[in-house]
Amino acid sequence: MTRTLMVLWIVVAVVVGTDSTSCAERTEDLFLSAVSAEKDGDLEKALDLFNEAVKLDPQNAAIYNNRGIVHARMKNHDKAVEDFAHALSIDPDNAGSYYNRGTAYEDMGKPDEAMRDYGEALNIDPNNPAVLLTRAHLWRKLGDADRAEQDLDRILRIDNRNVDALVM
Repeated sequence: MTRTLMVLWIVVAVVVGTDSTSCAERTEDLFLSAVSAEKDGDLEKALDLFNEAVKLDPQNAAIYNNRGIVHARMKNHDKAVEDFAHALSIDPDNAGSYYNRGTAYEDMGKPDEAMRDYGEALNIDPNNPAVLLTRAHLWRKLGDADRAEQDLDRILRIDNRNVDALVM
């Protein structure tokens, strides 16, 4: 009986190992196809592919982050925020997910939440010019030219030829 159980466990281990490898490959294929569809502007297809990928790998922060980007492009900001929050629950040190959630909040007319997330993104990646520039634009919208100028100066210290910072 012990021998039978051992063989059974070996068979289960081999089958699970094989399935998980093919599952990982399938997830990667779905993810890459979804990213390609999103870049091509086929947002519905991208969303469907990300939905399939998340079923196979529900602990993959990149899938949630990228699906959130698709939701944001489709103006489904609440769903985008949910996906970015889920990505952050898996990978709390992902500056990109904070930035993306901040832009979704900004698009929803929630500048305080956006500022909070831009700040979190900069705590993780303090020299990220995209986050600094986006936050500078929001400071300007909110009428705080001094803080906008501080972010722009910081960008120029990082890259003194950053055209976006020079013309803003």
